[in-house]
Amino acid sequence: MTSLGLLNWVGRRKRLRLLGTFFHGVATSLDFSTLIRIAGRRLVTASAAAPAILQTCGDMEGGLKEPQLLYEAMCFTVEEMELDTFCLASDLSLEAEACGCDVRFGERDLPTVISHPLETTEDFGRLEVPDPAQDGRMPVFLEAMELLEKNYTMLKAGL
Repeated sequence: MTSLGLLNWVGRRKRLRLLGTFFHGVATSLDFSTLIRIAGRRLVTASAAAPAILQTCGDMEGGLKEPQLLYEAMCFTVEEMELDTFCLASDLSLEAEACGCDVRFGERDLPTVISHPLETTEDFGRLEVPDPAQDGRMPVFLEAMELLEKNYTMLKAGL
């Protein structure tokens, strides 16, 4: 078993959380090139959350609005797709929605931003930095990450 295989095997097991936390701390203290060099094989990661959401819950909107469904999709990427890291969905509308933009969901597509937060230059002064704990779907993503953190000690990647 490679060092990366061992990290992932331990990281998937709740009862080995203490050991997994130690391995995770070591792995995340390394720079990326060192981690790749000692991994023993290529690191497999992808922005696979969108297909995983469709596979696990059937529609994109539900998977991106419900923390438990998003969490289950993330678990699917490492348990069934056998990726080496968890990757959250590349949902570029997340921040726009938190800033007040309207977003349209398709049944099988990532959401699309359909409005702009500013209509005039004067509107710029009323823009606020979103609060991740309460604005838009940011809390959904935070809660899904908390579930991952609670149940796995594997690497997480943001793409």
